[in-house]
Amino acid sequence: NSLLIHPEADFSKLPDMLASVVTGAGRLPWALSRVYVSESRADEFFEGLKRFMSELTPLTSPTQASAWTPVGSRFDRTAWDSLKALVTQDHGKVIVGGEEHGSSHVSPLFVRDLTNCSTLQLDELASPLVIVTTVKYPHEMVKWTNTGDFGVCASVWGPVEKAQKLAAKLQVAEAWVNDWWTGDQAFAGLKRSFFGIPDFEWKGEFFSDVKKMTIS
Repeated sequence: NSLLIHPEADFSKLPDMLASVVTGAGRLPWALSRVYVSESRADEFFEGLKRFMSELTPLTSPTQASAWTPVGSRFDRTAWDSLKALVTQDHGKVIVGGEEHGSSHVSPLFVRDLTNCSTLQLDELASPLVIVTTVKYPHEMVKWTNTGDFGVCASVWGPVEKAQKLAAKLQVAEAWVNDWWTGDQAFAGLKRSFFGIPDFEWKGEFFSDVKKMTIS
């Protein structure tokens, strides 16, 4: 699932954009784990990301509002270590995050410079790993989002008309424009996507041919 940030996006909304990849951190079927940002805004994005992460605190009580949620009892630390090793093997670079805070919280790990055909780019990770890819043109965001075998949802931020055009080309079951997770998620995704967790017995058995678009 991808977050696409148009080069004309309002970066004052960056905390809202980043909340979409921190909440659930890839462990929920509608969580976002791929970020595409234009080269022209990359430095601004990385600066804002590091500032956002420095201010992020773990959610330890239902009364709190932090987007950094616990990893849950199913979190496999052996698999997590293997994913981090793959980042190194694929010549990826760590931007920020990845620290462990006790048994329930792992700070989402943001990495960059993985090739667009890297195994990590194309697979379902179900982990707190977020892959950031810089592109020259907005249409590349669509191209690489559609390259993988999965497509539950995506969030596109930018001027409404331009963001809509990008969203309309995405091979996902639901696309949000200047928003994320509005409470009416698609039941299943396109292609090989599923709605649930990786070891649900019904993985891959439900598909959707109808795409929903929500605009805020």
